[in-house]
Amino acid sequence: MLRSITAMFIAVIFYSCQSVFRLYTGVKNKIVIYQTNEERQAYYASFISAVNEANVKVYTLKDKELDSIIGTINTLAKNMPLMYLKNTETQSLYRLSCYEDITYDIENIINDKYSWDYLDKDSISNQYLNQQKYINKNFEVSFDNESKQDSVAKWDVLYVGGSFLGKKLRKRSLPAFKIEGLRNVSIVDLSVNKNTSSE
Repeated sequence: MLRSITAMFIAVIFYSCQSVFRLYTGVKNKIVIYQTNEERQAYYASFISAVNEANVKVYTLKDKELDSIIGTINTLAKNMPLMYLKNTETQSLYRLSCYEDITYDIENIINDKYSWDYLDKDSISNQYLNQQKYINKNFEVSFDNESKQDSVAKWDVLYVGGSFLGKKLRKRSLPAFKIEGLRNVSIVDLSVNKNTSSE
């Protein structure tokens, strides 16, 4: 009897925590796999419009097989949204988290005051390279603004997310797209293009 009450209590706490997490972050409990380009661009409109003269590309999943889609989501969905900021002059690479103060972190990065305490540069670099390889293999470009790059631009942003993350996390991620001197912005969306899917 005590064991069943304890199990029920844990289940209620877990469900409540999930609800509180979704309420706090705005994350949706349903992932929409198939989206049109219009739906996707509407969700990322604030990112795209914030970018000034950088080349912006939005990537979507190539593979239409459900098992492959789920595998890709499971591979990339950890710690989402995932954001990397790269200085193309120094090749310095930074991983950003919208669960922290992104504006503060970016300011410190740009002013060369970012603290590397408790961070492993090699680990971040390896994660970035692995993500890039995975994205190049499994994703295709669904949007390209074909902007002419500023010759003095030196920052690249890689963002991995999905519209199911909701509006709050999107808003918290926005400062990364307002950096002066952005060169390339890659938005990797965990969805399949509805226009070409075999639904």
